[in-house]
Formats: sequence, C-alpha cells, structure tokens
Amino acid sequence: MIFLIVLFIISLISLMPVLLDSTRKYYFAEQFNSLIFICLTGVASVGFARALLNIRPDHFTRILYLALCLIITGALAEVLGVLRPLSDAVRALLYDPQFIYQNDTRDIHGYGFIRPKLFTSEPSHLGKYCAIILCALIILEQDIRKVWGIIALAILAFSIVRSPVILISLILALVRIFQIFGLTTILRHRGMVLMFLVAVGVITGIFALQFNQRMAQGIDPSFYIRVIRPLLVTQEVLTQHPLLGMGIGARDALREIYTAQSMQVLAPIYVRQSLADMNIVFGNVHCAVFIHFGLLGGMAWFGTLMLFSRAIIGHSPLVFWVFYAGYGIFLGGENTPLLWGALGVILAATGQADRFKRRGALA
Repeated sequence: MIFLIVLFIISLISLMPVLLDSTRKYYFAEQFNSLIFICLTGVASVGFARALLNIRPDHFTRILYLALCLIITGALAEVLGVLRPLSDAVRALLYDPQFIYQNDTRDIHGYGFIRPKLFTSEPSHLGKYCAIILCALIILEQDIRKVWGIIALAILAFSIVRSPVILISLILALVRIFQIFGLTTILRHRGMVLMFLVAVGVITGIFALQFNQRMAQGIDPSFYIRVIRPLLVTQEVLTQHPLLGMGIGARDALREIYTAQSMQVLAPIYVRQSLADMNIVFGNVHCAVFIHFGLLGGMAWFGTLMLFSRAIIGHSPLVFWVFYAGYGIFLGGENTPLLWGALGVILAATGQADRFKRRGALA
C-alpha cells in the first residue's frame, strides 16, 4: 500500500504543471488516464509477482525454460521462412499498421536477414521477452554449470533474434556469478570463464561491427530514437520545466518538441521522412522519467522503485537495479506493463532464489 500510495502521489504531483498552465489544460485528460494506468500496472505487477512467488521454484524454472525454448524455436522457424507467413498474418490481424515494424530492408543490410518478430509487432519485443526470461533463469539457478548453459542459450537467442536487449542477460550473469559463487568457485572453472569471455567478446565484436556499418550510412535510427533524441528532449524539457517536468504521459504536449528535434539535420533521413507516420516514443525509461517528472519527481522515482521491490520480496537487490538500468534503455517509457511486469518477474525470481539459499543454509 505504501508503494502504491507513493506512486500515485508522485504521478499526481506531476500533473500540477498541466493544471497551473492554462495553455496545457487541454492535455489533462490524456495525462490523467496515464496516471490511472501506471497505478493499475503497479497493482497488477505486485499481484503477478506475488503469484509467481507461490509457485514451486522448480516449476517456475521449468515454465521459464519452456517459454524460452518455444521462443527460440519459433524465431528460428521464422528466420528460415517456415513460420513467417503465419507470423505476418497474425501480426497484420492484431496490430494497427503504424505500430508494426516494417523496415525489413534495414535488417537485411544490417544483419543479413529479416529479424523474427514471432507474432509481436517488432523484433525488439521478442528480444525483451528473451531478456526477461534469461535474466530470471540466471537469478534462479544455483548450479554454476546450469548458469553456463543459460549463457549459451542467451548467445543462441541473440544470434537468432539479434536484439541488443538480450545482452543484458550476459551482464547480469557476470554479476550473479560473482554474487553467488564467489571468486574461489569461479577460479575452479577457469576454462568455462575463458570460453564465456571469448563468446562475449565475439558477440560484442559482431554487434559493434554491424552497428558501425549502420552508423557509416548516417546515425542509426534506433540509436537516435532510443538515445540521442531522448537526451535532447530531456535537456529541452528540463530547461523549461526543471522541477516537475511535463507531467506523466505528456505525449501530445511534447509533440512540438519531438517534431522540432526530429527535423534537425542530426536526425537520420528515415526519421525525417517517416515523421508524419511515427508515434512519439520517449526512447528509454531513464529519459522518460525526467521528461515526465522533472528533477524532483525523477529522484522520487527511484525511491518508489525501492518501495516496489520491498513490497514484493522485502529488500532491494542488486540484480534488480542492474536489470532495470540495462532493460530501461530499450523500453520506450515508464508507463507500461512491459516495465512493471518485467520487474515483477525479476523480483519473483530473486525471492525464489533467496528462499532456496535460506533452505540450503538451514540444511
């Protein structure tokens, strides 16, 4: 209840600039809807995480492995062309065309093939699901040999889906290995550590090479939309509204700022040409928080996340913050179940791992 009350209060306070500025009152209804939605997703994610905590750890792990195998198998079938017609048909049926990723030419030039979407609207969503599952498995597993196996699955998933968000699992794996197994155990598996570092180096090198190839043709659209433009918009918003920002869910109120930034020479040609058809996306959670809540609200946001983690497992673990920091770069805003649901899964996995550790200590 404390978490939900604090979340509601900082979201409500973020609406004050809208109420006090007569030129922006038109946007109040849209932003109030966002306030209600973020509170609902907060409630749902707490309930979802609590439900996952009631599942036996081995059943939880088995469900995650099954989901990951289905995603990898389906993604591979789509890359090979077997599942692509069905996937495209379902996607056309479920989503508005403006929400569907259609830049297949960019995929072919950048990756050599059309990335799989597997019934989702874009490849990055598939990558997010893989990242969530892989990170949860890494947190749950207590056997270092199984952790190496999950790392191998992460490399396989990345090679098929080619979404950089999956690389978060490798970072979390490093943190978890040092956190759980300690330096002594790690040194006993020097060969595995060397293989892991080589694999990470190869993947990073391939990704960097492909990224440089895309950047050589101008700034990569995804990099611009996720990193550069959000920083520029954040700077502009904090200059005008430093304390409380533009208010939660201020999509229409920010349209002029986003349009102005997207028309700059720095913006990729794809962004400028597609401006009329593109929805406003905040780029990443970290910038969206300060765009919506300002400096004061942004600081309060981290306290709210701490309360969220404590509402579920009683503390705020390191793996939670590592996941949030990496995952937030690839998520368009803080007002979405894709954020709160993912954090709930990670916390539930952490809670299950804590229970396993306590039982082992008692035994």
